[in-house]
Amino acid sequence: MFRAMKSAVILAALLTLPSIAAHAAVGDWVKGQRAEVRLLASGIGADGKLAAGVEIALPDGWTTYWRNPGDAGIAPLFDFRASQNVGATEIAYPVPTRQDDGADTVTNVYVGSVVFPVSIAIPDPSRPIDVGLTLHLGVCQQVCVPEDVSVTLAVPAGERDAAADKEISAARARVPGATQPGAFALDTVTRNGGTDRGPSSASPARCRMRRTPSFSSKVRMTGRPTRPSLSRATSPRGMSRSPAPAPRRRSPARNSG
Repeated sequence: MFRAMKSAVILAALLTLPSIAAHAAVGDWVKGQRAEVRLLASGIGADGKLAAGVEIALPDGWTTYWRNPGDAGIAPLFDFRASQNVGATEIAYPVPTRQDDGADTVTNVYVGSVVFPVSIAIPDPSRPIDVGLTLHLGVCQQVCVPEDVSVTLAVPAGERDAAADKEISAARARVPGATQPGAFALDTVTRNGGTDRGPSSASPARCRMRRTPSFSSKVRMTGRPTRPSLSRATSPRGMSRSPAPAPRRRSPARNSG
């Protein structure tokens, strides 16, 4: 009887091993004042980095913020200094939702839940990885509540997790890509208003031109009348002036007869 019970316990333990291994890289939920947070890890990729994620679950009606909150809110801060066998970390931010209160405040938020993909450099892939995170975030409804939530995750060396990989990959697909210089193109042009009719030939446009002097002149008066001359100050640069012609002499009148 005792041996049968012992065999049943061992068999039950063996049956649960695959389930434990499959979830070895999905952490437990840790509840803050409003938000719940947990860590995910799908394993080390071909680039030698651990593909991980920070998942946040929010109550109905509550939001948290993108890296640039907008006109109000609190941007999330990720502190991995409590980790072991962890190097540099790179956080990716999925596209947020633009929230406009209809007055003068526009914010960039996440509603419901969000997974932030994290790429983690691993100094020694042959050793176990202990990821320790303290997350500083703001959770808001009518008012904003700052929260500090600490979570941990132990990732066995060489382990892969398909469920975590699915969630992390879906979140990374929502991350905006790098800008492509020179990729802007104009596909179509649509006119808004105006007319296709050209100008009528029956009533041609009229244009009146009026000549205006290109320089001014001054008149100097001396003891006797003289011809007006151009002032040096008002003569166009580079323009030469011809000397005034000498006055013509009148010939004496002849008497007829």
